[in-house]
Amino acid sequence: MDTHQFPVLSSDINECHEERCEWQCVNLPGSYRCICPRGYTLQRDGKRCKGQSALPEIP
Repeated sequence: MDTHQFPVLSSDINECHEERCEWQCVNLPGSYRCICPRGYTLQRDGKRCKGQSALPEIP
């Protein structure tokens, strides 16, 4: 019988509250993902967006 007990995580930390993304952040279980508006691409750093003009306001 295994006597080791592991803590059970009951809630996820919302990493998006830390303003990690240039445009918009999506909270994922144990992580986050940055997204860019249509017509923009996410840069290699996974945080900044690149496009032909200034980023639109977040709705």
